[in-house]
Amino acid sequence: MGLAISMPQMSIPFFPHQRPGEPPSPRPERINPERSTNLARLVSQFSPEVLHSFELQGHRWGLTSVLHPYTRASHVMLAELTGKRYLPGPESIPPGEGDQVFRVAALALQFLCRGGQLDRCCVGYNWSPRSWGVGLEEHGGYQSVPTLFHLMLWAWEPLPEPGKLHVFNNTRVEWVEAESLDRRLFRLLVENDYGEIFGRVIAAEIEKAFAQRNLPAGPLGALLDFRKWTFDARGVSVPFGASVCGLIAEPGVFSRLIRPIGVAMNNLMIRLTEALTTMDCRAIDRVLRKVETGPLSSADLEFLRATPAVRPEHQIRARFQREGWPLDLMAVLLPPVRARCAAAADTDPADMWRKGFGYSLVLGSPPWGGPGEMRILPGVYLGPGGVVEAQRVILKRLPVDAPEAELRRRSRFLQELGRWLASEFG
Repeated sequence: MGLAISMPQMSIPFFPHQRPGEPPSPRPERINPERSTNLARLVSQFSPEVLHSFELQGHRWGLTSVLHPYTRASHVMLAELTGKRYLPGPESIPPGEGDQVFRVAALALQFLCRGGQLDRCCVGYNWSPRSWGVGLEEHGGYQSVPTLFHLMLWAWEPLPEPGKLHVFNNTRVEWVEAESLDRRLFRLLVENDYGEIFGRVIAAEIEKAFAQRNLPAGPLGALLDFRKWTFDARGVSVPFGASVCGLIAEPGVFSRLIRPIGVAMNNLMIRLTEALTTMDCRAIDRVLRKVETGPLSSADLEFLRATPAVRPEHQIRARFQREGWPLDLMAVLLPPVRARCAAAADTDPADMWRKGFGYSLVLGSPPWGGPGEMRILPGVYLGPGGVVEAQRVILKRLPVDAPEAELRRRSRFLQELGRWLASEFG
């Protein structure tokens, strides 16, 4: 742990939304994976935070405020709000509907980028719908609402110079040294044995998916120049020259870029999971789809949380060879899989595999110009991970509300965003 690396750590309070002239909305309950299986109740928890809703190909989507934001500047979320559809990731959203979602996202992000002095604007999502386990996968990290894809849009203010500190009321941004991190964060953000090799396998899978399609022209096609993709402890890094606002405003950005990546990632995670363990991912998916008709039963939850067995090593090796995956990847994935699936009583959860794997995809750039970066962060271990960590930023959520004056300021800004979207989109 002697690497001379530092990274920003942001300590952010709660920002409950307050509509002008109305008392504060009831505080929503903390959403966890089990509660997310009751879609009607889940949507009712989002409702007080909705800034504007849209009919997109016959389905209601909403732009909402975020109670636990990534930033004090601005952070909103887009989610489907009918309460009747299981939508774990971009692979489950029809292409035309997704393109309309991203049209709304582009307009919203353009508005956020106008909000004062900003350093970076971002859009992204987390994915880990098959990660179920009480006190383990369900304890946190990656997709907090595994039954419902939700797209995050946010802007960060300029960071302090390295070694300095920014404090604004109870928000605090500072730099921390890599050697001060706990071993889970250090492994995720700084140094590990899986990120680079897993990133290369991810890139190969995505490249294979696009080999069967006509590559889009312009900024989307430039982003798919696989010769420029690089790999490190945090997986995949992809440069792009446009601003993120411009990139996600490209026609068909969802159907021509985001969804094909999502399909490729879902297929890869299924095949890897089933190569390593006896977990039946399609059976898991069938049970999860039952949320469209009501909350899951205790038997269903028990099925989702069951611990699969590790396959014999010779079977795993043969499957990896058939798939063309490097055996070095098998070597780094087997220890956490065995720790999760055949754990001794004293096994540290920090050493355990995240069942079904996970990933985060985030696009970020300065507000109105490049260079930008797409990050794909693979989730192998239990513990932290998400679109913030993908950018090597540490987020600490303070268990207190922001001061009243800040809540009013933020709520006014978000109300203006809702009105602007209504005028632009209807």
